[in-house]
Amino acid sequence: MDPRIEPYVRASGLYYLTEMGYTRSDHRLLQALTERWRPETNTFHLRHGEMTITLQDVAILTGLPIDGKPVLSWLKETFSIVPDVELDDDILQQYARAYILFVLGSTIFADGTGNKIHACYLHLFRDFEDAGRYSWGAAALAHLYRALYRGSVLGERMSAGYFVPMQLWSWERLHVGRPSLHDPDFILGDRPLGARWQPYAGTYETLPPACMDHMELWTARVPLICFDIVEMHVPDRVARQFGWHQDIPSDVEAIDRVNRRGRQDVNWIVFHQTYIERWDQRLDHIHQFSHTRSSRRYMEWYWERTVRHITPPPPPQYHPGYVAPNLVRILNACYIFRK
Repeated sequence: MDPRIEPYVRASGLYYLTEMGYTRSDHRLLQALTERWRPETNTFHLRHGEMTITLQDVAILTGLPIDGKPVLSWLKETFSIVPDVELDDDILQQYARAYILFVLGSTIFADGTGNKIHACYLHLFRDFEDAGRYSWGAAALAHLYRALYRGSVLGERMSAGYFVPMQLWSWERLHVGRPSLHDPDFILGDRPLGARWQPYAGTYETLPPACMDHMELWTARVPLICFDIVEMHVPDRVARQFGWHQDIPSDVEAIDRVNRRGRQDVNWIVFHQTYIERWDQRLDHIHQFSHTRSSRRYMEWYWERTVRHITPPPPPQYHPGYVAPNLVRILNACYIFRK
């Protein structure tokens, strides 16, 4: 990143996303995880119970802000290099906006092509300071949940960009197919946890302060909003990720998963007014975990609602939900929710 545009990128709240570096996608791992995603609960169904990517994971892995207002290839070729000449502030801001859009379009908000981004994000960067007041972390998580829904239910093609946070989450939480750290003395410095290559061995105190901001929201049971997308954040279903025993969780409300198709003139602020009001009251929806002594009752409840094994169909009759047999053996935790 050109140091002349760095102040604008920092002000937007997206600086740490640019510091994560390149992560090579493990498509088999991502496909296997997508097969285990249950959109009615927004959780992965595994042998030992449910797990999911939470606001805590997004904050620590990416450094994206999780508090704030809801977020309702030409770029690379044109603006990837800032000319080494004297430029006024307006021109530098244009390059900063283009750079930010390129980063968003190739990572957390990538579409099916992996190299485009909807123009609706552009107006959010008219004022960089105001852009820094959005909950980019919640928006990124909503986008990822919706992508998992499209991949697991509709069989749509996965874009490597927006699945990078899921792959990093898997390396941290499941340790399946995780790479080894090339440099054993690797230091994060002023970078989020997602900038490293192997499970975290240090303490949270060594992370940038931005990764630890608004920790109280890690367990908020709230709607996540990103323009037309609304998805529920359900930390109560994954209490063990926060160090608690898991009790039987409450039901997850059904979300009408609408999209932009045929709705170009829809005012999403009005359309999602109810969800926006609940997000605005997010501090009133912090989940309080129960002091249950074990997760046994939950597991008995969970096993009654899941199917223990998935048998993949014989090749070559592949379909969008096919998982290679070797991955079924690696992740022999394949549970799906029995409807």
